[in-house]
Amino acid sequence: TIEGSAREALDDLRLVIHSLDIRDDELPLALSGLRERLERQLKRLGITLDWSIVRLPDIANASPTQALNILRILQEAITNAIKHANPSRIMVRGSESEDGQALILVENDGQPFPHTANRGGNGLNNMRRRIRQLGGEIQIEPLPTGTRVRVLLPLRLPDATPGHY
Repeated sequence: TIEGSAREALDDLRLVIHSLDIRDDELPLALSGLRERLERQLKRLGITLDWSIVRLPDIANASPTQALNILRILQEAITNAIKHANPSRIMVRGSESEDGQALILVENDGQPFPHTANRGGNGLNNMRRRIRQLGGEIQIEPLPTGTRVRVLLPLRLPDATPGHY
C-alpha cells in the first residue's frame, strides 16, 4: 500500500513538473509523455494500452495549467478504470467531434461504471471541476462491457487563471 501510494505521488509530481515546461503548441508532446508513463504502469499490471491521438485537432491557447488539467483528467479516467473496472485493455483515442471540438475517448473493457455512481467521489468531482475550467465537457457512460469517458475540449482554450492546478 505504501509503495503504491509513493508511486502515485511520484507520478503526479512528474506530471506537474513536466507540464510546467509546456508551451501553447506542445500539448501533443505532453500527451505523449503521459502515454509513456501510463504504458509502463499498465504493463506492470498486465493491462494493454491502445493509444492513438494522431487525429486529435490542434488545441490552441494551452497554458501549463490547462495542459496539466487535461493530463490529470485523462490520468484520473485511467486510474479509475484500473481501480474499479479490472480491465484487460484501455483505449485512448483523439479525434474531432461532430460539432468541431477536440474529443478524447478513454474506454476500458472491464466492469461498467454503475449508473448510480454518476455523482462520483473526489476523483470524478475533480475531473468535472477541471473540465469546467477548460470550457469543455465530460461524459461518463457504461458500455455493455466497460466504460467510456468522453472528454470534449474547445479548439481554443479560455485564457488561464494563474495558480489553478
